[in-house]
Amino acid sequence: DLECFRLETPLEDPSRRTIGFPYRREAFKGTATATRALEIVRERHGGEIEVWAFGARRTPILPKWVRYHPAPSDVELRRLYNESAIFVTASEYEGWGLPGSESMACGAALVSTDNGGVRAYAADGSTALLSPPGDAEGLAKNILALLLDRDRRIEIASRGHDHIQQFTWQRAVD
Repeated sequence: DLECFRLETPLEDPSRRTIGFPYRREAFKGTATATRALEIVRERHGGEIEVWAFGARRTPILPKWVRYHPAPSDVELRRLYNESAIFVTASEYEGWGLPGSESMACGAALVSTDNGGVRAYAADGSTALLSPPGDAEGLAKNILALLLDRDRRIEIASRGHDHIQQFTWQRAVD
């Protein structure tokens, strides 16, 4: 829904400093891969990174350093996406991934596993950075690449934002 999920914070705004991801209990959704990748990033980046996640209910598997938002409204989720420099999805397989596409519409650079469905709206190296499903090291490498190269992050985010605009409700109906 491009009327709800839209760019409000400029891509180059320094307030875009968080990394977000969807938290799901189902193993195939890749929460363990995402959190492992973010642990690697925390170890290698040398600085604190601010990480947030959303989902239905927090469980002990989610590290305490992740700021958790249980069942956010669309307005709250739009705000979270707009404060994000990077959004991570790590599913092993997926249809059309709403969180990834919503985050792109709000200007976050997408780092995802190549889970099948992501290819419907994102292209590796152009509108997102993709790695194999289950590959926490590859996911971390892509996150670090964007953390360490602000211009590349903004370029990926800009291309992603522009590309996702074609996926309107009217186009889906047609």
